[in-house]
Amino acid sequence: MNTVSLHPAMLPMSPLSAPTAESGPQQAEAAKKLAQDFESLFVSMLIKQMRQSSTEDGMFPGDSSDTLGGIFDMQMGQYIAQQGGIGLAESIEKAL
Repeated sequence: MNTVSLHPAMLPMSPLSAPTAESGPQQAEAAKKLAQDFESLFVSMLIKQMRQSSTEDGMFPGDSSDTLGGIFDMQMGQYIAQQGGIGLAESIEKAL
């Protein structure tokens, strides 16, 4: 008989449990980092869409591969999220 094994990525994910006093500060810190990283990614994507909707020359004329724009988007997203962001990280952290 053939046995089917599933890749771990295909298994249902268990949600993070809410950080409590018993779970320790490490889990609370991990939840905060996760929320901030998600907000950083989300803000980077917003910036990318705004930048690409501007004029054809854009902010980095001559960069046909959009490498500089991608780096700019990523760095700005990280900076905004680290400075308090748009409140998304705080909401996610509370939900975790």
